[in-house]
Formats: sequence, structure tokens, C-alpha cells
Amino acid sequence: MVDYLGPGHTARLTAAMNTFHKALTKRWREDAATAIEVQSDLTQGILRCYAPGPNEHWDYRSPSARAHIDYGTCSYLDWVEDGQQGELSAVTCEGKTGHLVVLGDRNPPKDEPIVCGVGSILAQVETWAWDERTTLFTKLPMFDAHNLSLLEAAHNDFLSLGKGLGLEAEEGSPVSNLGKADGRELGSNVEALWSERTHYTDWWASWTGLSANRAKDGFFASVGPTLQNQSGITGALANLYSLRAAIVEMARNDALFAIQQATKALGETETITTDLASTWKVVAGAGAVLGVAGIWFPPAGGVGAVVGLVGFLGENLLKPGEREGYAHGVREVVFRLGGDIDELNNELTVLESDYTAKVGELRSRISQIKSFNLELYDLSLNTATGDPKTHGGHFTVDISTVLEMAKCCYDTAELYEPLMRIIKHTKVADKHLADEDGKQTWADIELADIRDALEGFLSTTCARYALAGDNTVAAAKAYGKTDRAAKEASDRILADWERVGKQGNPVPHRPAPGSGADTARTDRDEIEPTTLPPWLHPGENPTRNDEGDYETERQPTG
Repeated sequence: MVDYLGPGHTARLTAAMNTFHKALTKRWREDAATAIEVQSDLTQGILRCYAPGPNEHWDYRSPSARAHIDYGTCSYLDWVEDGQQGELSAVTCEGKTGHLVVLGDRNPPKDEPIVCGVGSILAQVETWAWDERTTLFTKLPMFDAHNLSLLEAAHNDFLSLGKGLGLEAEEGSPVSNLGKADGRELGSNVEALWSERTHYTDWWASWTGLSANRAKDGFFASVGPTLQNQSGITGALANLYSLRAAIVEMARNDALFAIQQATKALGETETITTDLASTWKVVAGAGAVLGVAGIWFPPAGGVGAVVGLVGFLGENLLKPGEREGYAHGVREVVFRLGGDIDELNNELTVLESDYTAKVGELRSRISQIKSFNLELYDLSLNTATGDPKTHGGHFTVDISTVLEMAKCCYDTAELYEPLMRIIKHTKVADKHLADEDGKQTWADIELADIRDALEGFLSTTCARYALAGDNTVAAAKAYGKTDRAAKEASDRILADWERVGKQGNPVPHRPAPGSGADTARTDRDEIEPTTLPPWLHPGENPTRNDEGDYETERQPTG
């Protein structure tokens, strides 16, 4: 399991910055004590804006102050020199003064105490340090409530779903285990239906509604491309969920790492009980790691899709980065910490832009894929009696083979059901697709919409496989009316089905196939708005493309 920081990050940052404030105060007081002793200027502000008025302090350069500091004994300076043990408020100074003895001076000045103001300056230092702490804290990216364990669970669900759909990791991907789902049976079913689609084209055209004027071989030509595209979309979703999580983890880790390094540089080590961030982390270029989010390829000699998977916070996506050590001066440490936070914020801006671009690539790709290559050919568009332009003539049909194909359709529909349960489970991570303020960006909303569209594709595909089974059985029965042997064969096979509970309820717990509720085309409006964000693709206006020929070759499909 990948290690990452959990929710409640604001409290984690608050604690780290409080420790930093304590270290900064201690070190700043050391510098202030030195400045008082040598009469140099005090540092009253570094990053914060301040006015001289509210920061007026005791005049440690006055003659009486010098008589106390140079010739007397200052308990506050001794407290700093001794390591600032205990609270400043517990220290008292009698303000003793001394004098320079001049030879021959018969009337030396009296050693009269003064009101020591060193303690008030040291108290002001704590306030100045807090002001710097506040200035730095307001620049930190929060990412407070994001639960990366839920994003990881969703990512792993997508891998498991992908495996069920025939997803394979591209060679060199750091992902070796796609989960518990087994896509071999679904893949073999689709392979059988796809490879057999041309064997009975004439018979289907004459006897069943599986064929229409627009596409004689519509349904069975769409099964391979449908599985490939569903598989490819699933792999792309897994990668994009990982990218969102990597942005969150990098922001959390690097902010803590910078604070911890700054605190250590100030010399405060005993109060840091745990290094929550052991190294600076860098998210690799999304383009180089993820490639084009909307590109996937068929596996060699099979069905499904091959995608370069990055894994959840995989080492090729989120990796250690080298950082120079901190200097030890107060001003240098504060300036460096502020610079590191600025650098982190700039990097987050770039990554959010990359993330948005990758989601846009996937959305644009899906918008260009025809509906029948996403969720099968819509059988409800066909006439009940099939193509009126029948081929005529006599057909010799192996009814057992045809009914086996019908059973294959039913079985495939059943195999889709557990996949739909998997994708529903990914919704628990939806609110954690968000930016540093916990607000969903355009890309976060779009990514969830793509997931919802994929859920619709799976549901529709399930129902259309069931309907295809019904139509194939109906066609076999119709053929049996003209061929006695075919009728006897179909009656025998259907009787066997009924005994095992197949016929009549091939997909449990779903509306009856053909009702129209499940077989209707998925609404893709949410992922196909009128225009893309202008900062992504100026002038692009994606429109649904459902016209043209069906994909029948084993190639990247659209």
C-alpha cells in the first residue's frame, strides 16, 4: 500500500507552523540579544509589512541602558545565553547598573538600578515571529479534507473494472495487478460474437430484427469496439484519479517538508517528534507520464484495450526531488521558506492546468466516438421483422449454434452486472476530486461526469446484450416454423434452458429486456457541452458523431 498523508491537513500544518514559530522565536531572541549587546539594529520584520509606530521598543542605546547592559547584570540576557530555559514571563531583572572606574575620580557615580526593557523587547520578538508565521501560513495550500484512501479505492476499482473489461497494462507500466475481476470469460464471449458476426448475416437479415436497412451487421459488428472503448476509458479514468491524488499528496508533503527543514535550520530539533515528510516530492510531467488521455489500443490477438497505467501515486508519477539545504540565519530561513511555498504554489498551478488538459483530452475523445462503439448497436431502432429487403432463398442453419450465440449474449449481459456494481462504488470519492480549497474544478466535475457516462454505457450494454439474446431466440423460433428439424432442435434446447432457469430471466434484477428503459442511448450531454473551455481548445465545438460506417476491424476505434 502506498504511504500518503490523510485528511485533516490544516491541523497538521498548524502544528508544524506552531513548532516553526517556537524555533523562530528562540533563534530571533538570540539575534536580538546580540543586537542589544553590540548596539546594532533589531530585525523587526522580514516578509510581513510593518509600520515603525506599533513596533517601538525600549531604547537599549541610551546611557542608562548601556550602564545596565555593559556594566551591570541583565537577567534577560543571561536567560537567553543559558538556552532560554523556562518561560520568559518567569524571568525578572533588577536593572542593576555599574560604571567605568576612572583613576583619580574621587566622586564615582552611584550604582543606581534602572527599569530594564530587555524583557519587553524579547516579548516583542515572539509577536514579530508570529506575524511572520501568519504571513507564511496564509500562503500555504491547504488540501485539508481530501481523503486519498477513497481516491485510491476508486482508482483500484477502476483497475478491477478494467480487468473485467479486458484492460491490459502497457509494457513498462508499474501496474502488475489489476484487481480481482476476471475479464477472460467476458472477453472470450465478445471474441466469439465478434468473430462469428459474418457467418449468419444473410439468415439474420431475413428472419430477425437484428438487421436493418442502415446496418445489416450492426449489433455484432459493435461488440468488439464497444468493449475496447469501455476498457480504454476505464484505464484513462484510473490514471486521472491518480493524477488528482498526486497533486494533493505533493502539496501536502512538500509544504510539510519545507516547514520541517526550515524549523531544523533554526536549530529547533527536540520538539519535532516525527518527520511527517521525509523528502521533497515532484509530480512528473503529466504529458510525459500519462501520454494522451484519450488513446488506447487493442491487445495483440484479443479484445479489450492496452493503456499505459501509472498506478496510484506510482513512482513514475510522484517521485523524490532534490533540494538544497537551508541556511541558518533568521532572515535567510524565513525568505527561503517563503520562496519554497511560492514555488510549490506555482507548481500546483501548472499541475492543475495539466490535469484539466488531460481530462479535456479524454472528454474530447469520447465525444468523437460513435454511440454504437460505446454501448453496442441500438437494436430498438430495427424493425421487428428485420430488413424488408430480404435475401430470399433457402438457408441451412445450425440452430444449436445460433442458440448458443443467444446464450452467449445472455451470459455476457450477466457478466456486466458485477461490473456495474464496481463502478457505482467509485462515487464515494467524488467530493475528494477537488482543488486546495475543497472546491471541484471544471476538470473534477467533468471527470465525475465521464465516470457517470461510462456507467451509463455499461448499463445500456448489459440491456442490449439481453435484448440481442431475446431477438436471436425469436429468430430461431421463427426459422423453426419453416424447418421441422430446426424446430425440434430449438424446442429441445429451449426446454433445457428453461430447466436451468436461463430462459425468461437471463439478467436477474433488471427490467425486462426490450422495455426501452435500459436499452436507450446514454445521455452524453454532460460530457459534450457546446464548447470546451477556451483555455484548452479555442474554437473547438465537439458534437456527437453517430453517423457513418460501423467499426469492424481490430484497430483503435472511434
